[in-house]
Amino acid sequence: MQWLDFAGSWLLVIGALYQAAIELRDHEMTGERFSRHAAEIRPPEPISAWWWFAPPIRMLLAKHRWNAYMKSIVGHMEVDDRRAALGFYEKAVAWLVIAGGATTLAIKETLSIESLSGLLSVGLAVAMAIVSVGIVIVQLHRRARAIRAEYREPTP
Repeated sequence: MQWLDFAGSWLLVIGALYQAAIELRDHEMTGERFSRHAAEIRPPEPISAWWWFAPPIRMLLAKHRWNAYMKSIVGHMEVDDRRAALGFYEKAVAWLVIAGGATTLAIKETLSIESLSGLLSVGLAVAMAIVSVGIVIVQLHRRARAIRAEYREPTP
């Protein structure tokens, strides 16, 4: 039963990562529109390297400048573009949360397999994380090839 929990939890990781990748790939046009608007707004001035002597203050300054920059870009966008960008952001965050939760569950299930020693179960968890990402990458390449094949002009 532990191996079933192990397999099911890693399938959840693969599914969440794959769905996240598909959603994010499908929103490339949104990213292009966002980039077009961002190119019209002047980016914030770089923060002086001296602020690294006070890292928390430097991080707050960077966050404040980044938030102001994003607010300028979003304020420059049309309503439909704003909605598309917000939808992209919401989906990205949601899928990252799901993938993170699934990964946590999968690691827990892997480490709880009684027939494995501690170091072996840790190695298996790392290997499964790598395999999961690899499967998603392979599937994305297959999907991209299939999409490209749809748009090829038939040869006479």
